[in-house]
Amino acid sequence: ACSDRIARFPSGGGVATTVLVDGSPHGLRVAGGALFWADAANDLRTAGVDGAGSTTLATMPSSIGAVATDGTNVYFAWNQSDIVAVPTSGSSLPLVLASGIAGLGKLATDGASVYFIDSTDLAKVPVGGGAVVPLFPTGGDANAVAVDASKVYWTTSTDVLDLEPK
Repeated sequence: ACSDRIARFPSGGGVATTVLVDGSPHGLRVAGGALFWADAANDLRTAGVDGAGSTTLATMPSSIGAVATDGTNVYFAWNQSDIVAVPTSGSSLPLVLASGIAGLGKLATDGASVYFIDSTDLAKVPVGGGAVVPLFPTGGDANAVAVDASKVYWTTSTDVLDLEPK
């Protein structure tokens, strides 16, 4: 296993190709022909899908967790308690959208809100920051979150659930 690489392979199968090498990349997302990920050095990074133009969007003083993007901004969990945004261009300092979230886990965005799982709820916060809005109590049994135009989805240890309207 190569835990320091981002690779791609044809959807129909074939040989994997290393796109780039970085220290323990995680939270990988793709939007607008670009890759976005966090690394072990607490950097939020981007590159083209071919690995070209690798650059740092933000460097944080401690751990970056889950990552989500709407193609305009990249949102990430920081310190397992804060949701932070930075433009995909890296043109401004990181903006804290919400802080003090206990057990902050996975993130997803639809461009209007950032949806997230915390230690007790599925919730959301506007992409410009503001009040956190609890959507559904998970009782701590939520593992992943995704969103489309009309619903927000999340997984538990046994099910995939959805909430409509979001």
